[in-house]
Amino acid sequence: QQFINAKYNQGVSFRRLAGASNYLRLYASIDETTPSSVITDRFNANQGMISLIFKPYFNYNSILDDEHYLFYISATYFLKYDRNTSTFKCRFGHASDITLTSPNFDAGDWLNITVGWDDGNNDLASSIRNLTDSTQDTTSSSATITGANPSQYIYIGNDSSLKKPCNGILDDVSIYSIYDADFTDNFSAFERHNDRAMDYLNDYLLVHFLLDGSGDLVQEDNHGCCRQLTLVASSYTSGTKTFAFTKNANEVFQSSDRICIWSSGSTNVYYDTVSTITSTSMVVSTGGVLTLTGTIYVSRNLLADFNMELANTSYWTASGSSLAKEVTTIKQDVRSIKVTNSGAANGLARQTVTTVSGQCYKVSGLFYPPSTLNNASYVISCDLDADKSITVTQSNLTASVWNYVELVFQADDSSVTIDFCVGSVTSAEYGYWDCVRMIQMDGGISNAGMEDL
Repeated sequence: QQFINAKYNQGVSFRRLAGASNYLRLYASIDETTPSSVITDRFNANQGMISLIFKPYFNYNSILDDEHYLFYISATYFLKYDRNTSTFKCRFGHASDITLTSPNFDAGDWLNITVGWDDGNNDLASSIRNLTDSTQDTTSSSATITGANPSQYIYIGNDSSLKKPCNGILDDVSIYSIYDADFTDNFSAFERHNDRAMDYLNDYLLVHFLLDGSGDLVQEDNHGCCRQLTLVASSYTSGTKTFAFTKNANEVFQSSDRICIWSSGSTNVYYDTVSTITSTSMVVSTGGVLTLTGTIYVSRNLLADFNMELANTSYWTASGSSLAKEVTTIKQDVRSIKVTNSGAANGLARQTVTTVSGQCYKVSGLFYPPSTLNNASYVISCDLDADKSITVTQSNLTASVWNYVELVFQADDSSVTIDFCVGSVTSAEYGYWDCVRMIQMDGGISNAGMEDL
């Protein structure tokens, strides 16, 4: 393989070369050093989505007895082009190949391919868009899906035999831990840096392989806009702060982004706005000394411990509840937070966030409700104890499965309490939260004719 000019900056070229093993085999690692942590611990075999950009070196109807693998995790999780039948095929927990409908293409056309699957409903959907002439085809399937734990490697541009390269250029390969067929059409028009237009999906982005150069093969993301890059330094004194990163700062943040700064070894959290950004650093104007220990995190997500991966609950305050990290079954990644009612009130896990008065924010997360729903009980609240508040109730949620919950509000002052609740008023009931997020939104909410939020 070789790096070559591609759709977005660089991509990787894969050709069938005599005597060469033409492939990329990647560890999908959170910390970029420990193998397999994403695939074995975080990959959702039961549901998910992948997306990639592909430029074939062959025409769609050039018939050969040959297969070209674009993406491969195991014998039951792959995406390939079968030149014997001139079709894209895939398996994502399927017992046999699923044929995907695609537009015609010529050698050199750029294709954006998205496939999603959900074994709970035996549902698969795909979208293949020819970016050269804007033609597009979609596929849906209800073939039985059986989730299984895949191997620790992601193969890009080949399968594990290393004998079936894709014979083209691959760029921007992404893996998601959630599936929503409604987004296949929209996602086919995805372009890098369009994060705000894809906020819903970016909540669940596991890995994003840019393929822009030999030093940039691994993922930059940990749940989309909730990114945690490695910092070069670990302490910051008074005055304007310059955060130095090992790479990719300007792929993650933009000037004027509202950010949260926290760490794995303390309970301190700081909020500020990015003033300038480069490829390896960003400047913020936090005035005081930052007291942080352990691994330091900087994210657009304004909630600390947003993916619940810390072993403790130190960033969460309990009210009418007991809090614990769940590490066994009911979790998206390594951990979730379990909120258990301690009485007859609706128990919660709370964080207090510094806000900008008049600014709009979106709060979202995955919620696993108790077995008995209480539809009047709230599951997310913002400033519940204040005169002006907003809540989301349990109404229309499904018991004992993961539900996506979201609300948007306009801050009334410089601080807001964000509560993630059990959603019940029965003692000892419990619910789980994971992948929570609070993001400052662009623009505002017009309250003409309505009471202020």
